[in-house]
Amino acid sequence: MFKVLTPIGLIVLILLNSMVFSLIQGSYVLNKAHIIENFCVNKSQPELNCDGKCYLAQQLQAEKERQEQEQTHHFSTDFGQYQLASTFSLTMPTYKPLYTIFWCKYLLKGYFSVMGSVLLPPKI
Repeated sequence: MFKVLTPIGLIVLILLNSMVFSLIQGSYVLNKAHIIENFCVNKSQPELNCDGKCYLAQQLQAEKERQEQEQTHHFSTDFGQYQLASTFSLTMPTYKPLYTIFWCKYLLKGYFSVMGSVLLPPKI
């Protein structure tokens, strides 16, 4: 159930976010009389036929600025996460070799021991 509802919820959120300008315009159309009465700046000049379009333009401009500010804010914080807080030094660990090659002074052949030491016969 969760696997089905999560993608549907995310799709709805993305669609609502992209339709925010349509929602503002729809709200203007539905509440036009209330907006003209309470929020219109040009009530004293009826020859302009503003009908609350000044309020609609203010709301759309405010939403556009909010979205631009949100985009630039996220962009600037993304780079801040990846800055180094201080200098660091990289040290490589040293490993003991798996085998050692021994050379005898009087023999030209070399032999190696997997254990890293001279092979001795077992003690009885």
